[in-house]
Amino acid sequence: MKKWLGPCLLFLMTVGMFWGQSAAALKLVKVAVVDFDRILQSYPGYEDIKQEMTKKRQEYDAQIQERKKVIATLEEEYKRLYTSLSAEERTRREIEIDSKKQELAEFTIEANKSLEALRNDLTRSVYNKILVVIQKIGNEKRYTLILTKETAGLLFYDKSVDITSEVITRIKAEQSLNERN
Repeated sequence: MKKWLGPCLLFLMTVGMFWGQSAAALKLVKVAVVDFDRILQSYPGYEDIKQEMTKKRQEYDAQIQERKKVIATLEEEYKRLYTSLSAEERTRREIEIDSKKQELAEFTIEANKSLEALRNDLTRSVYNKILVVIQKIGNEKRYTLILTKETAGLLFYDKSVDITSEVITRIKAEQSLNERN
């Protein structure tokens, strides 16, 4: 027993020293959280971006619906005429319907890519302006780390570290200053 007492005490003292240093280091870390979606929703001009996106989505949706109607018409006609069609004509119509379905799928994928690219183009400058304000606040208040609420690994945070309202207020104040100048 006595031969374990010395190493155990040494181990406990070492752990205590590291624990004390870790606790001191943790006190130096200042963390904040922002709700980026809420900031974006309150950003002046963001409503115009949403309307433009909605308009473009509606245009694509109308085109998709039109293509679906064409496919439905072809399918109904095929079913109606099935018994009177030759095997060769049935095959030709099946290929035509399958081709239209494939075109619709490709169009839908391209429309989604186009909408995503448009969203990125329209919001890039807004995101950059928001990030500048967040960085200014981070530097002024000496935050070590500012996370977004939307971060996948963020499972919990105390509401006292949420600086979203401060960011929104600062953005509106800076927008107001820019409009006056």
